[in-house]
Amino acid sequence: MTGTGQASGLDVETTREVLADLLAERYAQHAIWGDQSRLPDGTGGEARAARADRARADCQAAGDGLTFRHLVEEEICEAYAETEPEALCGELRQAGALIVQWMAAIRRRAAVGGPAAGTGAHQ
Repeated sequence: MTGTGQASGLDVETTREVLADLLAERYAQHAIWGDQSRLPDGTGGEARAARADRARADCQAAGDGLTFRHLVEEEICEAYAETEPEALCGELRQAGALIVQWMAAIRRRAAVGGPAAGTGAHQ
Protein backbone atom coordinates (compact mmCIF):
# COMPACT_ATOMS: atom_id res chain seq x y z
CA MET A 1 0.00 0.00 0.00
CA THR A 2 1.28 3.45 -0.83
CA GLY A 3 1.00 6.56 1.27
CA THR A 4 -2.10 7.63 -0.71
CA GLY A 5 -4.16 4.70 0.58
CA GLN A 6 -3.96 2.79 -2.69
CA ALA A 7 -3.35 -0.96 -2.87
CA SER A 8 -2.88 -2.21 -6.43
CA GLY A 9 -5.09 0.61 -7.72
CA LEU A 10 -7.82 0.07 -5.12
CA ASP A 11 -9.08 3.25 -3.47
CA VAL A 12 -8.86 1.89 0.06
CA GLU A 13 -10.07 5.04 1.83
CA THR A 14 -13.25 5.35 -0.23
CA THR A 15 -13.85 1.62 0.17
CA ARG A 16 -13.51 1.98 3.95
CA GLU A 17 -16.02 4.85 3.93
CA VAL A 18 -18.51 2.78 1.94
CA LEU A 19 -18.06 -0.22 4.25
CA ALA A 20 -18.60 2.05 7.28
CA ASP A 21 -21.84 3.30 5.70
CA LEU A 22 -22.94 -0.29 5.10
CA LEU A 23 -22.20 -1.24 8.70
CA ALA A 24 -24.21 1.74 9.93
CA GLU A 25 -27.10 0.67 7.68
CA ARG A 26 -26.86 -2.88 9.00
CA TYR A 27 -27.11 -1.60 12.59
CA ALA A 28 -30.14 0.50 11.61
CA GLN A 29 -31.82 -2.52 10.00
CA HIS A 30 -31.19 -4.63 13.07
CA ALA A 31 -32.58 -1.91 15.33
CA ILE A 32 -35.79 -1.85 13.28
CA TRP A 33 -36.28 -5.50 12.35
CA GLY A 34 -34.12 -7.47 14.81
CA ASP A 35 -32.64 -10.84 13.94
CA GLN A 36 -34.01 -12.07 10.62
CA SER A 37 -31.78 -15.13 10.26
CA ARG A 38 -34.86 -17.36 10.50
CA LEU A 39 -36.07 -16.24 7.06
CA PRO A 40 -35.65 -18.80 4.27
CA ASP A 41 -33.33 -17.94 1.38
CA GLY A 42 -36.03 -18.27 -1.28
CA THR A 43 -33.50 -19.14 -3.98
CA GLY A 44 -33.19 -21.79 -6.65
CA GLY A 45 -35.51 -23.09 -9.32
CA GLU A 46 -35.53 -23.23 -13.09
CA ALA A 47 -36.97 -19.74 -13.57
CA ARG A 48 -34.23 -18.15 -11.46
CA ALA A 49 -31.54 -20.17 -13.26
CA ALA A 50 -32.94 -18.98 -16.60
CA ARG A 51 -32.93 -15.38 -15.35
CA ALA A 52 -29.27 -15.75 -14.33
CA ASP A 53 -28.48 -17.02 -17.84
CA ARG A 54 -30.25 -13.98 -19.34
CA ALA A 55 -28.37 -11.60 -17.05
CA ARG A 56 -25.03 -13.15 -18.09
CA ALA A 57 -26.03 -12.82 -21.75
CA ASP A 58 -27.07 -9.19 -21.18
CA CYS A 59 -23.61 -8.44 -19.76
CA GLN A 60 -21.91 -10.03 -22.73
CA ALA A 61 -24.19 -8.25 -25.20
CA ALA A 62 -23.70 -4.84 -23.55
CA GLY A 63 -20.19 -4.46 -24.96
CA ASP A 64 -18.99 -0.89 -24.49
CA GLY A 65 -22.36 -0.03 -22.94
CA LEU A 66 -21.70 -2.26 -19.92
CA THR A 67 -22.78 -0.61 -16.67
CA PHE A 68 -22.60 -1.39 -12.98
CA ARG A 69 -26.32 -2.17 -13.19
CA HIS A 70 -25.59 -4.96 -15.67
CA LEU A 71 -22.88 -6.41 -13.44
CA VAL A 72 -24.85 -6.21 -10.19
CA GLU A 73 -27.93 -7.68 -11.82
CA GLU A 74 -25.86 -10.59 -13.10
CA GLU A 75 -24.39 -11.31 -9.65
CA ILE A 76 -27.73 -10.97 -7.88
CA CYS A 77 -29.46 -13.22 -10.41
CA GLU A 78 -26.69 -15.79 -10.00
CA ALA A 79 -27.25 -15.67 -6.25
CA TYR A 80 -31.00 -16.10 -6.69
CA ALA A 81 -30.33 -19.22 -8.76
CA GLU A 82 -28.15 -20.91 -6.09
CA THR A 83 -29.47 -23.46 -3.63
CA GLU A 84 -26.27 -24.65 -1.94
CA PRO A 85 -25.38 -22.45 1.07
CA GLU A 86 -21.65 -22.20 0.26
CA ALA A 87 -22.27 -21.31 -3.39
CA LEU A 88 -25.02 -18.86 -2.39
CA CYS A 89 -22.67 -17.13 0.05
CA GLY A 90 -20.03 -16.94 -2.67
CA GLU A 91 -22.44 -15.26 -5.09
CA LEU A 92 -23.68 -12.88 -2.39
CA ARG A 93 -20.06 -12.01 -1.51
CA GLN A 94 -19.36 -11.23 -5.18
CA ALA A 95 -22.52 -9.11 -5.40
CA GLY A 96 -21.67 -7.32 -2.16
CA ALA A 97 -18.13 -6.53 -3.28
CA LEU A 98 -19.41 -5.25 -6.61
CA ILE A 99 -21.98 -3.05 -4.88
CA VAL A 100 -19.21 -1.63 -2.67
CA GLN A 101 -17.18 -0.93 -5.82
CA TRP A 102 -20.18 0.79 -7.43
CA MET A 103 -20.83 2.96 -4.36
CA ALA A 104 -17.15 3.94 -4.25
CA ALA A 105 -17.22 4.82 -7.96
CA ILE A 106 -20.25 7.07 -7.41
CA ARG A 107 -18.40 8.86 -4.60
CA ARG A 108 -15.25 9.29 -6.68
CA ARG A 109 -17.21 10.64 -9.65
CA ALA A 110 -19.06 13.07 -7.39
CA ALA A 111 -15.76 14.26 -5.89
CA VAL A 112 -14.45 15.23 -9.33
CA GLY A 113 -17.73 16.45 -10.82
CA GLY A 114 -18.23 13.36 -12.96
CA PRO A 115 -21.48 11.98 -14.38
CA ALA A 116 -24.40 11.61 -12.02
CA ALA A 117 -25.93 8.28 -11.12
CA GLY A 118 -28.45 7.05 -13.64
CA THR A 119 -26.85 8.77 -16.62
CA GLY A 120 -25.81 5.51 -18.22
CA ALA A 121 -22.24 6.80 -18.44
CA HIS A 122 -19.63 4.12 -17.86
CA GLN A 123 -16.09 4.51 -16.61
